[in-house]
Amino acid sequence: MPEAACIFDTTVLSNFALIGQVALLGKLYRGRAFTTLMVADEIRRGIEAGYQHLQITLEQLTTVSPTGWLQVLPLDQANEQQVHAELSRRLDPGEASCLALAII
Repeated sequence: MPEAACIFDTTVLSNFALIGQVALLGKLYRGRAFTTLMVADEIRRGIEAGYQHLQITLEQLTTVSPTGWLQVLPLDQANEQQVHAELSRRLDPGEASCLALAII
């Protein structure tokens, strides 16, 4: 991850999608914008629950679109997984995963 990276959780992405400004995030943070698998899953579940404004966010994920600007990262290190497990006791999985990446 680049030194000046930004890790976006579901709340930020959802709020920008709701006001139709997800592209602004792409312009500002392309090449240093990240999220987690847990956040991607939350976005997919939101779309399934009827929050269609999230569709534009889903299309920006590099795992979905080759032109996407939002890189999805797994928690693949043991210390990231441990921090995520600890934070998940108090936070939603997406928030906990983003903080785990930021801390480690």
